[in-house]
Amino acid sequence: MARRSKGITEAAIRNLKAPEGKRPTRIYDSNGLFLFRTKSRRVWKLRYKLDGRERWLILGEYPAMGIRQARAEAGKIHNKLLAGIDPKLEAIAQKVVTFEEVALRWLAHSGKDWSAKTRDLCHSWMVGDVFPRFGHKPPDRITPPEVLALLRKIEADGNLYKVRRLLNYLRRVFSFAISHGDATRNPASELVASDLFAKEKVQHRPAFTTAKDAGMLMRMIDGYDNPIVRGALMMLALTLSRPGEVRAMRWEDIDRERNQWRYVVSKTNMPHAVPLPRQALAILDEMEPLTGRSALVFPGLRGRDRPLSNNAFNAALRYMGIDTRTQHCSHGFRAMGRTLLAEMGFAPEWIERQLSHKQPNDVIAAYAREQLLDQRTDMMQQWADYLDGLRAGAQVIPINRKQA
Repeated sequence: MARRSKGITEAAIRNLKAPEGKRPTRIYDSNGLFLFRTKSRRVWKLRYKLDGRERWLILGEYPAMGIRQARAEAGKIHNKLLAGIDPKLEAIAQKVVTFEEVALRWLAHSGKDWSAKTRDLCHSWMVGDVFPRFGHKPPDRITPPEVLALLRKIEADGNLYKVRRLLNYLRRVFSFAISHGDATRNPASELVASDLFAKEKVQHRPAFTTAKDAGMLMRMIDGYDNPIVRGALMMLALTLSRPGEVRAMRWEDIDRERNQWRYVVSKTNMPHAVPLPRQALAILDEMEPLTGRSALVFPGLRGRDRPLSNNAFNAALRYMGIDTRTQHCSHGFRAMGRTLLAEMGFAPEWIERQLSHKQPNDVIAAYAREQLLDQRTDMMQQWADYLDGLRAGAQVIPINRKQA
């Protein structure tokens, strides 16, 4: 919709409501100047004619640019038109690099080594939170209070994890801008999260960590009626891999000669070898007639080349009567294995390597990858046998290998 008037007043701007639908709202001043209102922004634009063609130009954003400043800018542009100068071509020639342009270049450069999930999350935060605030500004015109105001809004929504992570991303974007000559200062580096924001509470994922509960869980999974989800849940328990890695398990990554599952860990971008005990190999034998024509071992309902949904495991656990918020969730298999394997007396470094946790440095990581595979193969076979005993209801007493 559009409203015409002889001139815009501050009251008219205040009363100009955000559009309810997708179409923006306009309020006109004079000589082609108008305020363009979307759901999130109010922008001054100027409509003019040159060589018989109608064109328009963005002058600035309200309230940073007030009515008087917008009219003065519009007057300058009309004078240029009288002199035969195209203001749009002039603006292109004098174009200043914006924060949005720098951020997208940084993400393309730095994000190429990230997992797709991390890269997409960072991009969505930039597009949804950062760019509407100051994406149109040159990096050097962004101040620490502006960055703080953005983060305070996210903090008010209760997402402290996002506050700290986004602040780190912003520091890196400004640093990237400085190194490429697009900025001279880093306003995000002047903000100290520990001084400005509440400390994030660590929320541990719920998990069954006793032999009794683990046995009950394995019996519940054994009775689940969907064979693909049941097999994937069993694989979670038998390998202690991350749920996303099990959902993405591919037939081509299974090494039958060495009885291993080999893939690159998305979280650390490091190669990982998972020993497959007899019970895990039996699951693969069951899956092959069902999913062998798919690239994925555990495809979802949406197509044989698309994995199970993010919620498939937790939905199955809830169907079994397990509260995934307070009792046990899909990530809880890793905590269950970590606790019970420690009680069985296995060395912490074997367990940590099986969980594919990031090592302190590349030398330790290489050693752990190559030297602990035999030990982990023996450990995971004993773990699978132990789970079989718990599932059968036997009273299995963990062996303290250190004492033995």
